[in-house]
Amino acid sequence: MTKKGIVILGAGLLQTPLIKAAKKRGWFVISVDINENAPGIKAADEFLKISTRDADGLIHALRDYVGKFHHCGTLGTDMTATIASVNQAFELGGLTIRQAEVTTHKGKMRQFLSANGLKQPDFIITNQKSIAQDWAIANYSKNGFVIKPVHNMGARGVMKLNRPEDLSFAFEYASSHSIGGEIILEEYIEADELSVDALCVNGETYITGLADRCIEIRQGRYFIETGHTMPTQKNRRVHDKVLNEIRKISQALGDLEKSSYTGALKGDIRLTSDESVIVGEVATRLSGGFMSTHTYPLASGNDLLNAYLDVLENKTPQMCLGNVNDIYQNVTIERAFLSQPGRVEIFEIPNDFLYPEAIVQNTFIHCKSGDYIASLQSNLGKPGNAVISASTLSIAENCASQLQSESKLKVHLEPLTRKEINQLAREKFNKNYCHVCKICDGINCASGVPGMGGTGKMKAFQDNLMALGEIKLNYNRSKKHINDQIIDTKAIFLNKTLPFPVLNAPITGSITNMGSSITEYDHAIEIAMGMKELGLPAMFGDGASPDKYFTAIEAIRQSGGGFLVIKPRQDNDEIIRRVQDAESAGADGWGIDIDAVKLVTMENKNQRMSKKSIQDLRKISLKSKLPFFIKGVMTVEESLEMADAGAGALIVSNHGGRINDDQPGSARVIGAIVTEVKKHYPEIQIFADGGIRSGEDVFKMLALGADGVLVGRPISIAAVAAARLGAYSVLKTYFNELQTTMKKLSLDSISKINSAHITF
Repeated sequence: MTKKGIVILGAGLLQTPLIKAAKKRGWFVISVDINENAPGIKAADEFLKISTRDADGLIHALRDYVGKFHHCGTLGTDMTATIASVNQAFELGGLTIRQAEVTTHKGKMRQFLSANGLKQPDFIITNQKSIAQDWAIANYSKNGFVIKPVHNMGARGVMKLNRPEDLSFAFEYASSHSIGGEIILEEYIEADELSVDALCVNGETYITGLADRCIEIRQGRYFIETGHTMPTQKNRRVHDKVLNEIRKISQALGDLEKSSYTGALKGDIRLTSDESVIVGEVATRLSGGFMSTHTYPLASGNDLLNAYLDVLENKTPQMCLGNVNDIYQNVTIERAFLSQPGRVEIFEIPNDFLYPEAIVQNTFIHCKSGDYIASLQSNLGKPGNAVISASTLSIAENCASQLQSESKLKVHLEPLTRKEINQLAREKFNKNYCHVCKICDGINCASGVPGMGGTGKMKAFQDNLMALGEIKLNYNRSKKHINDQIIDTKAIFLNKTLPFPVLNAPITGSITNMGSSITEYDHAIEIAMGMKELGLPAMFGDGASPDKYFTAIEAIRQSGGGFLVIKPRQDNDEIIRRVQDAESAGADGWGIDIDAVKLVTMENKNQRMSKKSIQDLRKISLKSKLPFFIKGVMTVEESLEMADAGAGALIVSNHGGRINDDQPGSARVIGAIVTEVKKHYPEIQIFADGGIRSGEDVFKMLALGADGVLVGRPISIAAVAAARLGAYSVLKTYFNELQTTMKKLSLDSISKINSAHITF
């Protein structure tokens, strides 16, 4: 008799038990994974280093093994399209391409389920934001919406929307995770969440596990599964309803090929308050998240993986011949360890942990000291998991709680070095938009405007750095040594006290300026949260697209404050609406970058701008109680006009050299502006923007008379590199360098910094 063989896609933590189960049967096992260090490789007979999504490459490689494998399978991850292609290429039977298509493309899945009588939320499939926005307005839902990529799994790219306006940033987020940018937008339905595993063979469908899912909506946006409970605590009536829906799906999949469906089914189920069952998603595989590999076998005593292998051979598993509804021996739960973003200092789970009446069956640690834990936006990236069994749910949960409290999981935002940031940014930044030069000076930019560079020959961009480079520091080593503890770096911007005088410059256009190296929402919120770690409010931009400012509004709401910087739109009512929305979201103030009147990206989007008069600005300011500032002044005359309009602060800026190529660097004009404006408006704050690349540069601007500075490109590049840790790292480095410079000059307060400390 020919020895059976199987191709198992994936050799990770969840697929390893399936590899071992097949080997235990005496099968020849070929494991496929792009990661040559995957843990299941050693258990297999052969290993192919190929992406599990590369069906053509895998089929080509498997031709050398014809006759040695008779099945193809996986569990815990969505590789069913590749499985179907392998099945067809080698005539293995089992899952077909049409069956895989309707269970991997979330849009086609919705259409398939709806066409076969399964209750579904209202939805639309599109790759156009405007179409999604029109649909959301026409189909308004008081509970909001959910947007997700049509491809992908693990909740990657999934976001909850509270209002149609959220599509301004949510569409980009979801489409960036989807092939071809296609998304599905659907009504959000308040409901309990369940997971179901089923096996289908010989025309029968058997539920082998039904679990309660623990779903947490983080930041009000992201669906994170923090664990599950096996078996479900719902009643038998719910079980029977779920079984009925799964049978419908199995029948419908069989109808696609005019034969009964054979294989596994995994479903994410939503159970409404009236016990209506809505199939959220279905997959032609066994579930991941430790359910099929750990919690079900431990709770039931049944070997689900061997049962799955039986099904691949068209055999009805022995475990399905009895009453599979009453087989549970205990309650088994999986619970995740969660953490705030940061670098791991220590993560240890006690080996000698004991809890009365409960058993910690398994613990998993997915990170080590020195690793960075990012902000959770999906089910990927959790630090660890634990699987616990007990006689009741309450005992198991109490055990999980105590285990987490006794475990050591500490993270902190340890700054990355400039070199580390640049290395990470070079890996992630679209090279057509930014080369991530060692020094961001405008000399070797990958792009102009639009892009990360400057306009024309980038002379204005370059002069921002050249002007600062011409200034030298006057050290006086005869003065007393200053300790860090007594150095006062506090500054004021509008109504906010800053721990040190640095803010971010408002940059938008993640697609047009950064080549989708980061999404607009991530760019805004991650910079804001990185700054918040240092007690700094963030500035958010009003981009070229009319709805771009909704991203800023949401980031202000999420981060608890900040400043909205608005383009000088021709229609003052548009500006007023933005100001009032910012105030409602909890902003600390607002500003206008008046030099954006001729910004190329605004012209490219047909956004009409106009120069704002003193009267315009006064009229707009009366519509809000928030203080405001003007960004983009470069002359004494213009600065005096803006101060006279009632601005609480001015920002001297040539817009990073992105407006006029023949403008001077900000450092060349800040001194004269400060001298003249402060004569008439001594309380006004004047910040400088342009070319700041170190704490020493901050010091130089302060010595020229500025009350503080804005930093643009370095923070955005760092956010692409390492999200909030990147933004935090740049600012923390500048802060440390500013303190060091002050110590060298024996200055204990930034109020004592003046022109005597610099020379030209």
